[in-house]
Amino acid sequence: MKKERFDISLFSIIFIGFVIGSLCWQLSKVTGIPFYYPSLGLIVVYVLVYRIYVLFRWSVISTLLLYAVLLIYNNLNHFRDVNDIFLFPFGIFNFVFPLFISAVIVELLIEDDKCINMYYYGRIVFYIFVFTSILTIVSELISPGIARTVFVQNTMHRYQLTFSFAGIYGLSFVIATLVGIRKKIDLYDVLFLTLFIGAVVMSAFLINIIFSAVLVISAVIFRMKPKNIGVYIAILFGVMAIVLINISFLDDILPLLSGSKYSEYTHKAEQISNLMQYKDMSALLSIRSGVYYISIESFIKNALFGSGSWLKVAGHSFILDRLGFIGLFGTLFFVVSIFAISKRSASLLPKDYKGLYRIFIYILFLMLLFNPFDDKEFWLIIFVYIPLIITYYINRANKYDVSFK
Repeated sequence: MKKERFDISLFSIIFIGFVIGSLCWQLSKVTGIPFYYPSLGLIVVYVLVYRIYVLFRWSVISTLLLYAVLLIYNNLNHFRDVNDIFLFPFGIFNFVFPLFISAVIVELLIEDDKCINMYYYGRIVFYIFVFTSILTIVSELISPGIARTVFVQNTMHRYQLTFSFAGIYGLSFVIATLVGIRKKIDLYDVLFLTLFIGAVVMSAFLINIIFSAVLVISAVIFRMKPKNIGVYIAILFGVMAIVLINISFLDDILPLLSGSKYSEYTHKAEQISNLMQYKDMSALLSIRSGVYYISIESFIKNALFGSGSWLKVAGHSFILDRLGFIGLFGTLFFVVSIFAISKRSASLLPKDYKGLYRIFIYILFLMLLFNPFDDKEFWLIIFVYIPLIITYYINRANKYDVSFK
């Protein structure tokens, strides 16, 4: 990396505080000191005073149009039975806020337009992920299964030092980023990947483990390029063969772990073993399809505008829940906003790496069918932090500055 000085500005100070506040929410729980909302307030003030014009960029306008649509729904009394927790603290805008703040931050970063700053922003974000992954693994070792309850309001306590639900899923994209960018994996990369994969696996979200594999495989394909697709397929089938051959050994190992402190992991390993051997596949599909059908049923009854009742959606699919809640018309504005913001996020990256980011966005939409990502952390990770980590890693790998102009 060229010896360039980090440009300390008002925005850089506020943004670093915002990054720490949005990702290190554990610090707020342990210390009792709020980090996120003060930094968020400073971002809003900064935009209103110095960068008001970013509110007129299409990515931001698309989220405001979405908000306008939801307001129309609300004023026509279409909404009912919406839990207060979904409306805190911004009312109806709470449904839009994660996308809105992500769009604003992306536009501010584009305005900042300093590669050396992007490098250091990415570096800070990356090491926060390292720090939080360590906390997640330590917390899981002390109290197995704690990550699975950390996002449930009534079971949280101040010493659950794990990723949020959104952070755990966002970590899968970080893993795929490292795999897709690095041409040569060094010892540090192996350590970081082991740490991140450990945090994902120990958090025991089965669907996230599956999508982590999908993301990593997609990143490998991107790195190897189509001309090497035959080699990739051969390696993939080789790995699958090894896994399938050895998966039977789980049945011999699991009885040794039953009744131990780590029974949470034993139960999850049993699920994985049974799924790999097709024992519980039909049961899993039956449960999942039943949950998703609740939202689909609401959508069928009013395909254009939805049921307007949050109690009539399952809360397990971002796309299906919105189809059931606000119909095709309202969901279309969500999709437009996501594509608009992702397009601007991609402009933060050098040309050679835009393709990898687009792959991530396509897989993101697949993930949105299976999970309800309403958390601000998740959208910030996708639209802001992943592009910054990519910037950090390509500069770290190539040892030189990359022009974004």
